[in-house]
Amino acid sequence: MENKIKHLEMIESIVERMAKNSFQLKEWTVSIVVLAGTLGSFESDKRFLLISFLAIILFWYLDSFYLKQERRYRALYDAVTRKQEKDIDFNLDTRKIEISAEDRKNNSLILCAFSPSEMFYPGLAFALVLLVLIIKGV
Repeated sequence: MENKIKHLEMIESIVERMAKNSFQLKEWTVSIVVLAGTLGSFESDKRFLLISFLAIILFWYLDSFYLKQERRYRALYDAVTRKQEKDIDFNLDTRKIEISAEDRKNNSLILCAFSPSEMFYPGLAFALVLLVLIIKGV
């Protein structure tokens, strides 16, 4: 039973790191958008707004990728919980686990990008558009 617990702890630490990475990506996105928005408002340069939108898209993609990987490791965790102690091999390769068709569909990058935890990015882009419209006086 000790090997199984160690293997599960390894997977848990990977999932925890990915959750932390997701949070950090959101922090970086806000920082870049605020910085570029501030510079853009002082100099009225549209390139800074473009940088903000590019940062939102880039970090949204990265965060969605991390979410997809996190879901794969959660599936690996479930697979390891079903294994017998003698079958524990400490394998962390998520490509070799059996995932149901429903879980495979839910683990696509597009569905991960539009999951509730990722709606932060479109919300931020919408707020940025509203701010630009307010500043422009439209």
